[in-house]
Amino acid sequence: MSLTWDKTPSVGVTDVSNGFKIYNGPSHIGTAASTATSWSTTSANTTYNFKVTATNLGGESLQSAAPNTVSTGSPKSSSNDERTASATTQAAAPAAPTGVSASANSSSQITVSWGAVTGATSYIIYRGGTQVGTSTGTSYVNTGLSASTTYSYTVAAVNAGGTSAQSSAASATTQAAAIPVPAAPTGVSASAYSSSQITVSWSSVTGATSYKIYRSTSSSGTYSEVATGQTGTSYDNTGLSASTTYYYKVAAVNASGTSAQSSAASATTQPAQPAAPTGVKAEPCGSTQITVSWNAVAGVTGYKVTRSGNSAGSTSNTYYADTGLKSKTTYSYSVTAYIKVGNLDINGAQSSVVSATTP
Repeated sequence: MSLTWDKTPSVGVTDVSNGFKIYNGPSHIGTAASTATSWSTTSANTTYNFKVTATNLGGESLQSAAPNTVSTGSPKSSSNDERTASATTQAAAPAAPTGVSASANSSSQITVSWGAVTGATSYIIYRGGTQVGTSTGTSYVNTGLSASTTYSYTVAAVNAGGTSAQSSAASATTQAAAIPVPAAPTGVSASAYSSSQITVSWSSVTGATSYKIYRSTSSSGTYSEVATGQTGTSYDNTGLSASTTYYYKVAAVNASGTSAQSSAASATTQPAQPAAPTGVKAEPCGSTQITVSWNAVAGVTGYKVTRSGNSAGSTSNTYYADTGLKSKTTYSYSVTAYIKVGNLDINGAQSSVVSATTP
């Protein structure tokens, strides 16, 4: 703050060879040379009630000042002219903020925080040296940032006295961009490979890191999860019941979540392996024929007859006439029941071996 006055002598004050005295109220706070017309103070945020006197060898004049201004008029010789000039110095600029930190909240947002500064009324936030925002609190959320990018921040405090120096820098790196939840798998199929196993297959899904498989025994029933963490595009479901239809759905998984379930695919497990025929007999019927007979096995398509380790033929009956044999020759036979599923024969175990000799 600067105080000024008019040095032109007034009545009774013709010599100011000893200079001027400056008062704040009744307190003497400074002096000025006889040639001076101003006086300054650097004290911040302080109210002054200024008065000025002129001095010489004869003494000190009465105090005087112009009304309602920071500048005084010329010293007066009469106490009737005594007045005071008042003013308040501006507040000092605040200190630079400390404790500045930056933390990434997402792939596009960083929060900057700092400690409160005494006397500050607001704060300016800089990113990479460029102002990006202001705040009256002690934090600022910077949005609209790029993913996986490091940003550096400084903060300055503000009040009526000015703006502080910028703080030390704090940095943070935004999180990686979120990946979308994968799409539901397509191309789902199911194939039975035995009476207790079905293999489920599907097409690979972009962005998926694994798959979940769900199973039901009804197309519109409740699907229960039977496998998770499958990283390939197929799954062997074992331990199933024979001759049973199973329905399957598949979902793709990544860090962002699990997709909707796929369309259903179904397959029916193969029938259980037939039992081995019992009561097998072999009897010669002439010198070139032997007839083999056995007890029926429930639920089978037919029977396969083996002669001395080689296939002799098949039949849907419970007997088989083996012809074109050599006389006086011994032949051994066993019988296997089978069930036909499509083009596949499901063979049971072989019966016990029996023998007969042509006459």
